[in-house]
Amino acid sequence: MKESFMTHFIQKNTFNKYILIAILITFPACWSFFSKPPEIDYMKNIETIEDLKSLFPTSAPMIKQQADQALEQARKEMDAIIAIPNDERTFDNTARAFDTAIKNFSRIQLPIVTLTMVHPDETIRNTAQEQEVRISQESVDLFSQNKPFYEAFKSYYTLKAPHE
Repeated sequence: MKESFMTHFIQKNTFNKYILIAILITFPACWSFFSKPPEIDYMKNIETIEDLKSLFPTSAPMIKQQADQALEQARKEMDAIIAIPNDERTFDNTARAFDTAIKNFSRIQLPIVTLTMVHPDETIRNTAQEQEVRISQESVDLFSQNKPFYEAFKSYYTLKAPHE
């Protein structure tokens, strides 16, 4: 019986198993990264290789600028969610807005992360690494450990979500 390409690929080399697993794990994240929800005006669809290339900063100052942009945009979006009075919360202005804020943040952060791993210029890689560490640390406060957002989302979940 002739073995399939995939069987051969997986059985012949343990390293290939890890490559396949990495592809399967990262594909959904990449798909989400490259697909743009229509409600995001400032982010364009990626339709050409030029559109894709435009996501990646090409200099150390651009990397810092994009990191600053990601953090500033995330702060604005999270502050807007928190500012909504509890009795006016809806799925769209709380849960969906949070999801959109994270997607917007990721669309700017992920190209910087990629540069840390693959850019041939050491200065670009090092700057990208510094900025990636900074935005990752600050994103914890913005998204994961944001007590006012937690209270806002809890309010939506307990007061409004059961009735929507």
